[in-house]
Amino acid sequence: MSIVPPMAVPLRDAKPSQLGLAIALAYRDFNLSQSQAVAIAQFPVDATYAGVQSVLESRFQEALQLAEFHGIVKPDSTAPSEYAAVIQTAAEQQLESIDKSAKVAATVLLHDATENYLLSLIRLASISNREKAIECIAKRKIELATLRASDVEKATDDQLECWLDELDRKPLPEKWRVLVRLLGSPPALRSENWHFDETMLSEFDEVRHNCVHHGGAKLKTYDFDSFQSQLSRAVLVLGVEIAKSLSVQVPAEVAFNAMAPEDYMAALQLPNI
Repeated sequence: MSIVPPMAVPLRDAKPSQLGLAIALAYRDFNLSQSQAVAIAQFPVDATYAGVQSVLESRFQEALQLAEFHGIVKPDSTAPSEYAAVIQTAAEQQLESIDKSAKVAATVLLHDATENYLLSLIRLASISNREKAIECIAKRKIELATLRASDVEKATDDQLECWLDELDRKPLPEKWRVLVRLLGSPPALRSENWHFDETMLSEFDEVRHNCVHHGGAKLKTYDFDSFQSQLSRAVLVLGVEIAKSLSVQVPAEVAFNAMAPEDYMAALQLPNI
């Protein structure tokens, strides 16, 4: 019994059980990646509290003593064989480098997870609101040979598949705009005390681009923890809205990683999707 990922759910005639499981799998995948990203970003902080700096200092001291023994470095005249200032500075610099690397990795991982989740929801929103999805491809040209070879609905599906494939290469804010066009903007994302919008997503997209292409300098002033916390709630809200638009129920035991999808399908005797 195989599991088909959310991005492969058929655009027509999907069963409610298939759609509910697709939402659960999309949320499950995002949640796992987000948890990993948060753990990676937090690890240098935890390591510092655990005393990793003393471990690094010990390693640097051993290296310097070995180098001094072989006459490779000049002894410190003020504190022979100790190199206290050098060792402390080297350890602090390495900790800073580790912290930056962790934040870069966490940012890229969370960005990828967000893109994949939005793409899955866009596909599901295209199923729940096919008319709006067709509006997005209304200006596309279709060769007559294609229409002769298949019916109009099949030709429309093919064009929607091409459009969804092209969206995979679009920037994160563009994916957000498409989803909002199909799904609408959930009121829960516009509350007075809590909100999530395209501006926040665009800023995160810029930070990720800076990490990949310019060394991550923008991370120094970016509040990763605050963003991922708000994103976490937004992802849940969007999943709920998709489920409502499709009139389906989502298996919580799959969405929250309490049961493997295969076990869930076997328990309910669901057909392959």
